[in-house]
Amino acid sequence: MTKSTALGPQFLRFLVVGGIAFVTNIVALTLFNLVMHPITAQFLAFPIVVLVAWWCNRRFTFGSTQPWRRELGKYILANIAGWAVNNGIYVLLVLSSSFIATWPQIAVVIGSLSGVGINFFFARKMVFKP
Repeated sequence: MTKSTALGPQFLRFLVVGGIAFVTNIVALTLFNLVMHPITAQFLAFPIVVLVAWWCNRRFTFGSTQPWRRELGKYILANIAGWAVNNGIYVLLVLSSSFIATWPQIAVVIGSLSGVGINFFFARKMVFKP
């Protein structure tokens, strides 16, 4: 599958995939949060979200044909900075507000928006090179 490597259309596809990953995150977090602390719930939800985002970006955003195992490893490494920003903000918000600790989905929104640019840059430059 060949995808346009033009920055604008590619970024829009990346945002659509981000929306899918976001919904995945909210659902997984909400389910895990039924039985555990919101920080633990997000810690367990995040690997699921990364796998969904990688697969969708591979197929839809970048149309990659690279060997998947190596690419997935590079994707995980490339997303460490975005993960640190995203989940760092999430943890700070959950720990600093009892309201957000009760509704951790709010922290997911804020954290996700904070990490999107970083994740796109590293995905485009390190993982799915045009």
